[in-house]
Amino acid sequence: MYELHDVQLRVNEEYGLETVDNVTRVIKIFRNLDRFSTMTIDILWSDKLTDISERTIKPDGITSPLSL
Repeated sequence: MYELHDVQLRVNEEYGLETVDNVTRVIKIFRNLDRFSTMTIDILWSDKLTDISERTIKPDGITSPLSL
């Protein structure tokens, strides 16, 4: 597993500073699929989760997106 962080600093409407941290987490699973069937995302009370996406790449290269 590895994580990529893209951190941006923005000025909001009230001229205050706002930090945006885009996190990409990649997990390659070859065994124990049930262990990763449910994921927990921990965030602080001051954080806001705005977007989440997932895809599965099958052995033949076909991808399937997250279905909620």
